Amino acid sequence: MAESRILCSATVTDSTMKTNTKLVMSPTTLYINCFGTPQIMRHQAQLTPPLGGKALALFLYLAATGRPQSRDRLADLLWDELTSQQARNNLRYVLPELRKAAGDHLLITPHMITFDRSQPYELDSERFRHTLTTALDTVPTAELQAVLDLYHGDFLAGFRVRNAPIFEEWVTRQQEELHTLAVGGLHHLAERYYNAGHYTEG
Repeated sequence: MAESRILCSATVTDSTMKTNTKLVMSPTTLYINCFGTPQIMRHQAQLTPPLGGKALALFLYLAATGRPQSRDRLADLLWDELTSQQARNNLRYVLPELRKAAGDHLLITPHMITFDRSQPYELDSERFRHTLTTALDTVPTAELQAVLDLYHGDFLAGFRVRNAPIFEEWVTRQQEELHTLAVGGLHHLAERYYNAGHYTEG
């Protein structure tokens, strides 16, 4: 992580290249922030009722993976120490909490659960990954800076779920992949600023 902090010292000095990253929040959009402490917001406030524990873990996993997930897969993800039936029962108990908090962003069937991408949402890690896995030379400087500014902490930093090693392993993989993208993006941005002469020594 030290490398990222060093690279962040390369900042733009020309006001025409600075980026205003203040978010204008839409009242109909669900904002999901996975960098640092996870947050889910709507109407410029925390999601009500707030999600916590395995309900929050389940929702974040569905949003971040972006794929339909079988109930068996999700039950194993969070309750792998239990029998299959016990795990599925626990998943069934959590679903009403998810429906109440963010049911309009979920597609739930007897066999599958999916985060509904047809509903308005913003997911910081998704925007970050999409931008930094494209050809960086094609990304405008302002957009690259704005996306890198999203990375203000590890993916789900400090968020832990008891007795869910499969979920924890998934979080660790995401942290490693996103950190690698951040380092590469920061290198590219610092080099771009240096070559343009827009930099200060940190």
